[in-house]
Amino acid sequence: MERTVLMSVMVMAIVWSGGLPAQAVAGQEKISRPNIILIVADDLGYSDLGCFGGELKTPALDQMAQEGMRLTQCYNGGMCVVSRLSLLTGNWWPRAKRTFNDSTILSEHLKSQDYQTAIIGKWHLPGHPMDRGFDHFFGFVGGFSNHFLGGKDYFLDREPYRDFGDDFYSSDALTDHAITFVENTQARHPENPFFLYLTYQAPHNPLQSPPELILEQRGRYLQGWQQIRENRFARQQKLGLFPADLPLPSYPENLPDWEQLTHAQQDLEDLRMSVYAAMVERLDENIGRLLKTLDGQRLTEKTLIIFISDNGTDPFSVLDDDLLKQGKLPGDRDSNWQPGTGWAYAAVTPWRLYKISQHAGGVTTGGIVK
Repeated sequence: MERTVLMSVMVMAIVWSGGLPAQAVAGQEKISRPNIILIVADDLGYSDLGCFGGELKTPALDQMAQEGMRLTQCYNGGMCVVSRLSLLTGNWWPRAKRTFNDSTILSEHLKSQDYQTAIIGKWHLPGHPMDRGFDHFFGFVGGFSNHFLGGKDYFLDREPYRDFGDDFYSSDALTDHAITFVENTQARHPENPFFLYLTYQAPHNPLQSPPELILEQRGRYLQGWQQIRENRFARQQKLGLFPADLPLPSYPENLPDWEQLTHAQQDLEDLRMSVYAAMVERLDENIGRLLKTLDGQRLTEKTLIIFISDNGTDPFSVLDDDLLKQGKLPGDRDSNWQPGTGWAYAAVTPWRLYKISQHAGGVTTGGIVK
């Protein structure tokens, strides 16, 4: 099933009304006070997921789309802060701007209705989330952090968190805490529904992933960003997302032709996109772990799960030269590579432009609701 929707309006309409509309659950009576899990990926491209035409392995989200509703054109604010403000306040971004103003946000409203509330992941908004209706917080308050090393702005509730071991990886750690929240809430407050705002950093820079996952991707992207874009568009047309006779926008003038790159440049670009792809696949794997937890707790039919991205893919690559001079490659633990224009162009297929732009590539989210 597919729908076009303004995501912030849909979320607020469902949860502020006190329940799911009866028609949202075929063959069942209205479910009042559902658990709500709102999953936000960071800088994910429209076409990255398999169910939106991507070549990546995303079985958990693909199954969620098959069993639920695929939102083929829902919209965001084009960049992190604005999208998140709109999502939590219900205000469209020109009104939300960069502050809560006097808005009662989603977590505060749900807490007043006896929901157990948690934010796991990225906050990137004014103040501390536990001052805005969240009972529990694990994550970081800034815009991004090192996926392996964490950062100074990580918190566990109100206390600074510094317990980053050698095996720490953001998507894994955030999922661990999300699962713990679900299990603890069921054990301690089984009579109360919960709201989990799960805001992963992946695939936002720095592009970092466990090395073995990067190696699984290597070589896949030597065909170049234009070919990847064309392949994704063909799959999108086969999936029925777009008409068979719809043309792709013309090749952008600011992007070099893949064949004009040297073999060394192509290899570096293949590595860059391999890390990005590995991050997305690990994200899906972790979402799959959370969904299995819901099944094990018999919560699947009682839980509204929403998946979106906060904006299109990051087109910047401003640190490339400096990182190469330092001998740091995409994926390294202490590097900060970004996707760059070429791969952002492929990731938002078939739209034009990317994160921060108000063209469709910046503001169109491929969403999933189950």
